[in-house]
Amino acid sequence: MLDVLCSHTLILYIKASKADETELIRRSVSAPKPLYYRERFLDEQLQQFMAEQNIPYVAMIDPDEFVRWVFPRLFYARIPRYEAIAEQYGYTVTTSELSQVRNEGDFLRLLETAVARR
Repeated sequence: MLDVLCSHTLILYIKASKADETELIRRSVSAPKPLYYRERFLDEQLQQFMAEQNIPYVAMIDPDEFVRWVFPRLFYARIPRYEAIAEQYGYTVTTSELSQVRNEGDFLRLLETAVARR
């Protein structure tokens, strides 16, 4: 799948600064949203959450509370995967670099910079 995606698109990994990581996590806690989880990750996290919260059945979980709890774990679990994909198939820019983009020209220059770094 990644070979096909790479041959038809440009994969861009946006590496968050520590401050941006903190802000993303803060926003996920204040306004939880539905997320995608790999099945194994979800199973592991559900068991841990249920044990910590003393919840006997999955159906008793408050979905928003679970998302608030799991988002930081999901965020940090995804970083190595995203970095590996960018290393093999794509390019990396930082949130600091991205914050400087004001128009299409800025964005294209940022892409040129990312490509040149590789």
